[in-house]
Amino acid sequence: ASSPVAAQQATCPPVPPPGRRPYRKACLNGFMAPTLQILGCMKCGTTSLHKELTTRAGAALDTGRVLAGEFWFTKKEKHFFDRNETYSKGMHWYLRHYQPCTSSRPGIVAVDATQAYSKMSRVPSRMRKSFADQASAIHFVMVLRDPTPRLFSNYFHRKKCCLGNSTFEEWVDQQMLAAEVCVAQQRHPWPTCGEEGLFAGLYAAQLEQYLRYFCASQFVLVAFHGLIADTSLVMSHILQRVGITRAKGLNVQKPKEITMIKKNGKTPSDKSMAVRTEQRINAFYRPHNQAVLNLVNKYPAFTVLPSPRSLEVELDLGSNG
Repeated sequence: ASSPVAAQQATCPPVPPPGRRPYRKACLNGFMAPTLQILGCMKCGTTSLHKELTTRAGAALDTGRVLAGEFWFTKKEKHFFDRNETYSKGMHWYLRHYQPCTSSRPGIVAVDATQAYSKMSRVPSRMRKSFADQASAIHFVMVLRDPTPRLFSNYFHRKKCCLGNSTFEEWVDQQMLAAEVCVAQQRHPWPTCGEEGLFAGLYAAQLEQYLRYFCASQFVLVAFHGLIADTSLVMSHILQRVGITRAKGLNVQKPKEITMIKKNGKTPSDKSMAVRTEQRINAFYRPHNQAVLNLVNKYPAFTVLPSPRSLEVELDLGSNG
């Protein structure tokens, strides 16, 4: 019997030739639906990616509006599909963040850049159900970073609110123990043992969850260091993919490269990971990193930017520590 992923991918249409991928504007409940979904991952440069896309796209990219009572970051991250309290408000509430279809100008694309969408297992099924017959119009972008330094950066982010006096090593030990219990019980560590921290770096399992409901051809995977090194190529491809080629203020080939990404993904300059801890984390992630490459090879309809080799290099970085 075929797996749920294989069964879904078998229903997908052939991938159109480069430059001939049609873009469909989706209207739901009278509003523009955000057909550009930037999924994450957290501490992988998604804030920088979003800022660069909106800067280059000018008026062609609709990031939505902040509704009464919402925090300012809702402009970028809607957190609709990942949080029960917002999802319970319904799709019409979500869509109210965006322009009515009747008033939107031709060529406008709506975007949601909620970085939690990659790690929360409930999101893909909710998204497929909510978009219904417009689900095939979605373009997904996911930035993938070597999960070991991503985890170290994530620790300092979470320490501000949630970890008390726990050291990085103590935090990792707790999660490693939980992962070992899962493996001993023949369960995959994500999402059964966790979706945050250590488990948020298990990209292959997260992608497979999406592939149960969507086609690999709908995904753009971006290597973190490739995003830094070849920003213009990545931005140009994403914007052209969603049909943004002409708009007021459009500057696809803007020469300035990403400047925020070091801040977005950084760790304190005076902090470094203990060698033994790094080696232990690398060993944990190694088979999961390989699983990402295996998945991409199995389903060549994935788009990998700036090149397939860049993703191999990115995920191999954690294998050589």
